[in-house]
Amino acid sequence: KIYKTTNTRKFMKKALIILSFLLSMAAYAAGQNGTDMKMWNEGDITWADFKGVPPASADAPVSGFECTLDVKREDLGHGREYFAYAYMDKLHSYVTDTALVTPERLRYHQLQFDALEVIRRRLQNEIGMGLTDEQVQERTAYYRTVYLEQLAEIDRETANGSDGKKVGEWEYFTHKNLEQTAVAELPQSVPSNW
Repeated sequence: KIYKTTNTRKFMKKALIILSFLLSMAAYAAGQNGTDMKMWNEGDITWADFKGVPPASADAPVSGFECTLDVKREDLGHGREYFAYAYMDKLHSYVTDTALVTPERLRYHQLQFDALEVIRRRLQNEIGMGLTDEQVQERTAYYRTVYLEQLAEIDRETANGSDGKKVGEWEYFTHKNLEQTAVAELPQSVPSNW
């Protein structure tokens, strides 16, 4: 009977942590004007999400996709908690000519977004180990750099998304990483700086 009670408590604690995370994510999205951004967990992107104004340049790409890795600290009474977020900035993502957009191009932008989610999960896992404020900032900067390097590699190998076979290979690799990179439990607190 003690075993069942302990397992029930563990389950309830995990459920409460997950609920807290989801509520925090919703509050963060609301604070960032949720209509201007799309969180990764809100589903696949669509062309309707691209609400930005294209650059005036004649050589602007058919579409531009802006996504961000961000960390927010929340003081919840029992300590500070950090949450990593991956979101699309709808107002800085654009389409130059709707006649030129294709499902393949949207698939390429989804790949970019999925790759950011892998990075976000890795960062959240590290945050969950209990990093100091300074370490959180350092690791966030590190993972942003890793993401930009990976995007450059994806662009190079897929010819900016025009090689469907290579995009498929990257999708497979990225989805495998999503499956293998579990969403971390939320940190209970972060140790303070000495």
